[in-house]
Amino acid sequence: MDAWIPFFQTLLWILLIVGILWKFHAQAVALLGAIKTRIEKGSSVKAGPFELGQQDLRPQEPDQQKKLLDDKVKEAQQEDAKPSSAHAQLLSKLTDSDFRSRVLFAEELVMRELQTEFDVVINRQVSVGRDFGLDGIFAKGNGGFGIQVKYVRRGLQREQLKQVVYGVHNFAESKGWKRFTVILVVVFDGDDSQFQKQQEVLNSAFSEFQGFALWRLYSLKKLAEKYDLSLPPNI
Repeated sequence: MDAWIPFFQTLLWILLIVGILWKFHAQAVALLGAIKTRIEKGSSVKAGPFELGQQDLRPQEPDQQKKLLDDKVKEAQQEDAKPSSAHAQLLSKLTDSDFRSRVLFAEELVMRELQTEFDVVINRQVSVGRDFGLDGIFAKGNGGFGIQVKYVRRGLQREQLKQVVYGVHNFAESKGWKRFTVILVVVFDGDDSQFQKQQEVLNSAFSEFQGFALWRLYSLKKLAEKYDLSLPPNI
C-alpha cells in the first residue's frame, strides 16, 4: 500500500491543478493572451516612473538614418570653408565616403564608451513618437536618457549645440516624460592642442543645462587609439 502513496499524491496534484484551471479558465486565457501580446510587441524601455513602449519607440528606417547622417556630414563639411589649421585642411581633402566613415566611426566608438560608463545596453538609432530621431536611448535608475552625438572638426558652435539639447528637452516635456536627461556627446576630430580649450568652452556653454542635461567630449583620435583602430582613411 505504501508503494501507492506517491501515485495518489501525484494524482491529487493533477486533479487540483485541473480544478483550478477549470474554475479560473477565463482568467487564465486572458493572462496567456496578455503575455502573448507583450511578447509580440516587444520589451519597453523602463526605469521607475519612466517607460517607453514599442508604440513610442521603434528603429529608424534606413532612409531616415541616411538622412540624419547626411545632415551631420553636411554640418561638418560647412566648417571646411572657414580658415583652418593644417590638420583640418588635410581632413578637408577626404572624399565624401571617407568623411561619412569617420562620422559613423565616431558614433560607434562613443556608444561603446557610454555603455561602459552607464553600464547599460543602449537602444540605438531610434524614432520616438511619430518622427523624432535619437542616436540612442536607455533607462537607468528612475529615469530615461536620450543621446545625441555631434561630430565636430573645428571650434564648437555653442548655439547649434544648445539647440540640440533644447530640442530633445522640449520634446521630452511635450510627451510628459518625467526624469528624462539629455546626453549631448561631442566627438572632436581636430587638433589635439585644441581639445582642452573645447572642453572649457563646452563646460561654460552648458552650465545652464545642469539638472536636465549631461555632456561628454571625446577625441576621435584618442578613441581610435584606445581600441587600437585606424581611422578611415589612415592619415
